[in-house]
Amino acid sequence: SLHDALPISDLTEIQFSEARAKLHGMITSIEYVPNATLAATGGTDFKTLTVTKYDSAGANPVVVGTMTTTLVQTKWVAKAFTLSAVAHALEVLEGDQFTIQNSHGGSGAVTPAGVIRINGKAI
Repeated sequence: SLHDALPISDLTEIQFSEARAKLHGMITSIEYVPNATLAATGGTDFKTLTVTKYDSAGANPVVVGTMTTTLVQTKWVAKAFTLSAVAHALEVLEGDQFTIQNSHGGSGAVTPAGVIRINGKAI
């Protein structure tokens, strides 16, 4: 779950996990589903959300996706992250762990509580 109450607060990197099969896979999309509507914040005052993947030892961080709040976020409507273009970044191995964090630009924006969903397929 993701939430911060102040526009200029930044969310320290926190680990989140999902039950998933113990299979090698490929991330096909990452989505943020907010529980409240947030008006478009534009290119000056916004939040950037970042999902990072760590290996099973909690090492070797790789950013797998980012999104900003510059466009409207609608309650209960999934908003897609931009996925990494780095080779092999979207491959998922058994035991990989994921974290979420946010940072602000300008005066920031409130990030409504919500869920980060990582979608993928087995390879």
